[in-house]
Amino acid sequence: MMSVSFSSSKRVRPSAFRLGPTAQVCESCCQRRPEVVYRPGLALIRIGERVLRDDYTSVVLPFLRLGAVIDDFRAVHIRTPAATLPAHVTLLAPFVTPEEVDGACLERLGSLFRNESPLTLTFARLGRFNAAEVLYLAPDPTAPLERLARAIHRIGGAPDLPPGEHVFHLTVAHRSGHIEKAESEFIDRYGGNLPFTETPSAAVLYEKRNGAWQSRATFPFSRAGAP
Repeated sequence: MMSVSFSSSKRVRPSAFRLGPTAQVCESCCQRRPEVVYRPGLALIRIGERVLRDDYTSVVLPFLRLGAVIDDFRAVHIRTPAATLPAHVTLLAPFVTPEEVDGACLERLGSLFRNESPLTLTFARLGRFNAAEVLYLAPDPTAPLERLARAIHRIGGAPDLPPGEHVFHLTVAHRSGHIEKAESEFIDRYGGNLPFTETPSAAVLYEKRNGAWQSRATFPFSRAGAP
């Protein structure tokens, strides 16, 4: 099951769908609150610094139909390896190293999503991570995303995530050089179509090696919904 819908309302003022104070965090696919984070098998990550280890995995929700609408914009304005990923909301990154993904890990991830109903998310507002030059669409609701992130974190063998650890987002521009210009252009092109709503059918495990992302496994949601 995958659906997407768009508002047919008239173009709205930027302030009508822009988030409040911009967050000062970094790494487009792994936005976190300003604190030090450790994960088994991975290098130290600090807010304001890049991930020190290049090979790791990420669990994401792809939004393919939304991507079909905004991918031309993303192709121009995302100038990082994230451009090789479809439009997505990251549930957890980094997850584990590629070498740590074994049959048991894949089965636990598959079981998690098989017992979940598909999530319908709405993207009505823009936000920024200024320090990282990221412009993003904010998903709503975030509670089911946080619940899934915590479950995935436990599958990876790490301690439980603190509440509010993630800033969930769908990146539309990253390090394009002019985030304000990118924001104005996005508003001009898509502001009248907000909100975007889509129900992805599956989560995907990606692995990053040598600076490039590749799909490793797909985990469909339960078609009938969770028991």
